[in-house]
Amino acid sequence: MALESGKYSILYDADGDQRQVFRGAIEDRSFGPKAIYAYHRGRKAPQPWELEKTGSRSIDLKALGAPTGVWEDKGPLAFLLQDQADSYGWKLERARGLDDRRYIITTNNGELAWTVTEGAGNPNGDLIVLRPKDGSARQVFIFVRESGGDDDYLYGDDEYFPSGASQKHGRERKEQAPQLSRFGYKRRGRGQNFCQ
Repeated sequence: MALESGKYSILYDADGDQRQVFRGAIEDRSFGPKAIYAYHRGRKAPQPWELEKTGSRSIDLKALGAPTGVWEDKGPLAFLLQDQADSYGWKLERARGLDDRRYIITTNNGELAWTVTEGAGNPNGDLIVLRPKDGSARQVFIFVRESGGDDDYLYGDDEYFPSGASQKHGRERKEQAPQLSRFGYKRRGRGQNFCQ
């Protein structure tokens, strides 16, 4: 099955945890390139990846609207400013095995592949870097197409997610009855006073 343009979750499963891959949840506020991580177990990406098919095996990947690419042999990186990257776009090579959703993501020349580093102790998770392609489990990623719209962010296939992970993204706010604070204001929730 070839991937079509659309929204996808990218998972890293070499350690059996099916961890999501995305830009770091904790980033600086600069306009510099942003690193890509395999999140710690249980952390969810804020949005799915945007995949745009540009050729038979060529794709562009965007994270939160920022295209990904290579800069000074570093990557993959998400670029907030489009003129920063040396090159954009990736090639997909199907990984060995029975599952047709497992791919190796390589640079356009096919020499370097996304590779998950281990044990860095980063609060975002394990950093993804470019290394020579060797087909190891650290270079294999699962692409799961999203079934809902932008507001739903539902996973398309529960087979790849632990129980409870296929729920709607975000927390549901519970309605609370207004209460009077000691100053006579109606109060909704913690620390939010509203005069009425």
